[in-house]
Amino acid sequence: MRKYITLMLLLLSCIGAMAETQFRLVNNYPDFKEAVKNNENIRLTANIDLSDAGFDMINVTYKGIIDGSYGTDESGNPICHSLSGGENTKGSDNRAHKPIIKALEGATLTNLIISNFRLEWDDDDIGTVACTAKNTKFTNVIVANVSVFNDDDEAGAIVGKAENCEFRNVMGINNDVTVDGNRAGGFVGLSYNSFYCNCSNSAYSSVYADGSWGNAYAGGFVGDSNSDQFVFCINMAQIGALDDCVGGITGKSRKSYFSDCSNNGCIMHSKEADFINAVSDMKKQLSSLDLTEIEEALEQGQIKVYYQPIVDTETGKIASAEALARWEHPERGFIPPNIFIPALEKNGYISKLDYYVINKVKDFYNTSLKNNEPLVPVSVNISWMDFGESIYISNEQSPIPEAEQ
Repeated sequence: MRKYITLMLLLLSCIGAMAETQFRLVNNYPDFKEAVKNNENIRLTANIDLSDAGFDMINVTYKGIIDGSYGTDESGNPICHSLSGGENTKGSDNRAHKPIIKALEGATLTNLIISNFRLEWDDDDIGTVACTAKNTKFTNVIVANVSVFNDDDEAGAIVGKAENCEFRNVMGINNDVTVDGNRAGGFVGLSYNSFYCNCSNSAYSSVYADGSWGNAYAGGFVGDSNSDQFVFCINMAQIGALDDCVGGITGKSRKSYFSDCSNNGCIMHSKEADFINAVSDMKKQLSSLDLTEIEEALEQGQIKVYYQPIVDTETGKIASAEALARWEHPERGFIPPNIFIPALEKNGYISKLDYYVINKVKDFYNTSLKNNEPLVPVSVNISWMDFGESIYISNEQSPIPEAEQ
């Protein structure tokens, strides 16, 4: 239940943050083209036929917000409009379209349905929305009935290459992604340092890499993943490659980690293990953690404390927060808590982590008080093993000074 509450809060905060943003209302392609070129924030007022968009904006880098929601339905859910390639072009003989925009940088795409595109490319990086995306957020996005073919490397139903991007509540439906080259992904061909949360790819989608120009990597979400994070991701698409690496979540991964992910799709070929074995290998490595390594992680600040806000839906204000520990290892990359916390408990070092988090929260409170910043209650997760220590609270949780009047 917690994960769904968290996702709802993320959605509410996203909608709330855009409430004060100035948007240009757009309901035709010429206005859309002008707004994109001017980096204006866009709100769609109708389904727009973008059949010619790629030819006009293939050299454009967009840095604004495209919001497909003009209101909410009776249940309070956003009403989404579609960036459409016109009629159903998937698998047809209609002329191919280039990506809607050449590149996204620092952009936000939210509450959108991107549908009915057929793309063909003969160069690195191709995706329906853009060739490349950097520091870009995709939230509440559906990509449906899209066909993507690249005669070279990197293809995805959304973008060819992503760097430092976020994909939250994104769904792929009935899409085909094929490359003659190396990397094919249900969402992204090649990905770096990106975050994928609550994403799914349907059973009617397919991803295939031929490997004509080298190794072939095909994945339900990402073809070639580098230091990415995948949380609550489910793949049901068919994944295949002529050789090399195939996986339900990623074809190949380097320092990428997964939490609550599953593959229910058809793996048509698999030479390299799927992500499940990668997680198992990480658990084996961490099972041999020694005291020196955990102490170094704490002293060097590898383990960071993040605060997950809990929002009062009546006021829209933060009512409280939960302190969460995340380990960013210099060599192993991001280590999910569901892997390192059991390892610390097994080795008897979990108390050191709990003390560390409590002291960080105390420091946060003290700094906020000195700066006269507002405070809310912060909860801290404590291992069951700590309850056997009767001196736990008295030794570690010293009183927090009261705010000056």
